[in-house]
Amino acid sequence: MKLSKGMTAFIIFIIFVVFAYVNYAYVYQPRIQKIEQLDRDIEITDKKIAEGKKIAARLDL
Repeated sequence: MKLSKGMTAFIIFIIFVVFAYVNYAYVYQPRIQKIEQLDRDIEITDKKIAEGKKIAARLDL
């Protein structure tokens, strides 16, 4: 079965669109969500460290 050039190009385009969607949905977005979660964890940890330093400074007086 011989496909025309137009049909071959269309199939390649569809494959590319599916690849791009899968890459975005299952690779890019989870990675971005993980980075955002780590950023939130870092902020929380920084606040706890600052609070701990304040408490330690009060205890040293």
